[in-house]
Formats: sequence, structure tokens, C-alpha cells
Amino acid sequence: AATITGNEIAGGTITGDKLVAGTIQTGQLAANAVTASKMVIGNFTNLVPNGNFETGDLTGWGPQGSPGNIIITPGVSNSPSYNCVRFIGNGTTVSMMSHDTYPSGKGIAVKPGETYRVSVAARSGGSPAPTGVRVYIWGRDRFNALSAMTSYPITPISSTFNDYPFDFTIPADYAEAWVYLYWAASEVGSNVYWTNVRLIR
Repeated sequence: AATITGNEIAGGTITGDKLVAGTIQTGQLAANAVTASKMVIGNFTNLVPNGNFETGDLTGWGPQGSPGNIIITPGVSNSPSYNCVRFIGNGTTVSMMSHDTYPSGKGIAVKPGETYRVSVAARSGGSPAPTGVRVYIWGRDRFNALSAMTSYPITPISSTFNDYPFDFTIPADYAEAWVYLYWAASEVGSNVYWTNVRLIR
């Protein structure tokens, strides 16, 4: 029977979504045919510092819009972590950026073509229901220009905590990234709670 060796297959041409369940079984693999050196292994380390606010403060984060309306709140109902950060609606933008180095310092080192997953746990509180809640990925390109690489709406947002994961690929020329939690024109009387902010490759 004809065989196909690893050096005859271009990288990335066979991915998990192209394999039918049960088509490759362990009895069909020669010893040492699949090794770690032949696999792309993701890095599941969270690249966002203080992503669940375990320090009890905003260490590692940089408030952007309405800093006085961003507070650490412990013991929120059904929170997956002890501490959350609470955005308090005031009719204007409330937002903050991962890494308090933004915009003058370094963000998360990334490479064009790499795929990442950003995820947050979030919930609403108060009334009316919050709108305009988004997670942005900001970046700096090799020309030192800062811009939003992509963004994801998480509205309507539930009154109980849910996880909101999103995958994205780094565009050409970008070398750094930040996670940006954003609530546009925050409704007075409403709150948005965030925790477990993660960025993994």
C-alpha cells in the first residue's frame, strides 16, 4: 500500500476539522510516527496579567475612559473568581486596557499569522440592561502605529456570568497586542462586571 510521509504534507493542510472521527486509529500508526516535534502545540498560559484581579486592585491594568467608574468588587453573585472589576454606568464610555503600559510601553508580543483566543467572564447588573459592551484587541504595528485589530460585541449581556470566547488571527505587520474592555455610552443605573480575562495562543 502506498504511504504518505510527513515531509510530503505541507504544514497546516491537514487540521482537526478535516478528519472524520475514527478514520485514524492508534493501530494504524507506526511506532514514533507522531512525535511532539511534528505537532503545533498551543501555549495555554494566560498572557493577560492579573486577569481575574486576584491582587484585589487594578495592578497591570490601565483605566482609559471614566477611571473613577472602574472599581474592584469582591463576592459578586455566581462569579467564577473572588474579585471582579465593576464598570459603573455614567452615560459616557467606561473602559480599560490590559497592561498598564499602554500606550507608551510594551504590550503582549505577537507575530503575524498567529491565532489567539481571548475570553472573558462577564455579566450585567442594575437597570436598564447594558448595551454597547465590547472586547477589543488593540495592537501596535512595526510602524509604531496603534489601532484596533478586531472587536467582538458581547451584548445582549446576561444578568449571570457567562464566558465569551473569541478567536482571532494577528494581521500582517503587528507585533504587540492589548485586550481592551469597553462599554460605550454606559447607561446610568447599569453595571458591567468582568473577570477571568484571558488571552492564550
